[in-house]
Amino acid sequence: MIPFDIVVSFVAGQMLALSARKQLKKEPTLFFNIYLFIAALWMAILYAPSAMFFFHNWTDWNVMYVVPPEELPSYVIWLDCSALFLVLLFGFISAHILIRKGNDKMIVVSSIAAVVALLAFMWITFDRSFFVGSYEEWQAGTATWLFYSSV
Repeated sequence: MIPFDIVVSFVAGQMLALSARKQLKKEPTLFFNIYLFIAALWMAILYAPSAMFFFHNWTDWNVMYVVPPEELPSYVIWLDCSALFLVLLFGFISAHILIRKGNDKMIVVSSIAAVVALLAFMWITFDRSFFVGSYEEWQAGTATWLFYSSV
């Protein structure tokens, strides 16, 4: 689900930076360092491919039944993947800036705020977040409860 993936990307970027905070305090550049490269590798090798797998196999649920999948352009999956990568970079670089300022606690606060916002969003959109099926199944109210689905 796209909102979940975006929040995970942001929080992962923040937490990966936080885990390297001692080294990042000494890094002269925000954009070119081994720790950002490792975070980008994590996204490119693990997270983005899994997100694309979910997008491809459960497109209707992944876009939260906003539009029927046949109305989506074929490049939307690549836009999603690119957005996840950019959000990870934003999370990492913003955390790096906070680390340089000595404000490590704000990283944890912003990550918790992002997760709380996601949980609130998922609660508000409960029927779209926790029921998996085709667009037609969701409209008919016959989509499967997430924890009983093939997801």
